[in-house]
Amino acid sequence: MQKKEKEGKGSSLLPAILVFGVVDVLCAAFLIFSLLQSPSRTGEEAAAETLPAFEENAAAYGNYDFDGTYAAANAVNYVSPTQPETIATVPEITVPETTTAATSDNPADVPTDHPCYGFIFPDSDEKLITTEQIDAYAYTKDLCQRAVSELFARYGYDFSNADTKAFFNQYSWYLNMTKTSDQDGIIARFTSVEKMNFDTLRAYEQAHGWG
Repeated sequence: MQKKEKEGKGSSLLPAILVFGVVDVLCAAFLIFSLLQSPSRTGEEAAAETLPAFEENAAAYGNYDFDGTYAAANAVNYVSPTQPETIATVPEITVPETTTAATSDNPADVPTDHPCYGFIFPDSDEKLITTEQIDAYAYTKDLCQRAVSELFARYGYDFSNADTKAFFNQYSWYLNMTKTSDQDGIIARFTSVEKMNFDTLRAYEQAHGWG
């Protein structure tokens, strides 16, 4: 009788064992099937999926080559917010004003207290007369002749022309001089500057047919 009870217990466990075995087989089959349907991705595929995100980050934070090295040619200079940019100021250079005395080409621009104020060439006894000055200020026969007379008046020449004599008589220095009518004697007394001015004026007269 005990033998029959043992046989009965053994026969009742058999169905449970079979059920668990079937479940295990099904689980194992499901796992194998899943692995077969979802093959593992290669390294290139995984890297390809990360490239878009990497490119976005590179655009936002600086340009990098996709091999992971920094592209120095496209580098963006970073300015620290804690160190504001300073601009060096160039000191202003002040150029001092220079005052240049006014000059004039007009030989008659002399002070009113000049002894020969009113002459065409007041300094013809000291400064050479140029042809350009004659063209500008003694360009007529009468003006050129008066410029010649100015040279002789300084030596007290006694002019025969009444108008010429009246003009020079307005100068006290001429009026009070001892007069002479010796032209050659006055020419002999001319300084080198006066002699050259006399020759220049006479050449100008002859060139214009006034001599």
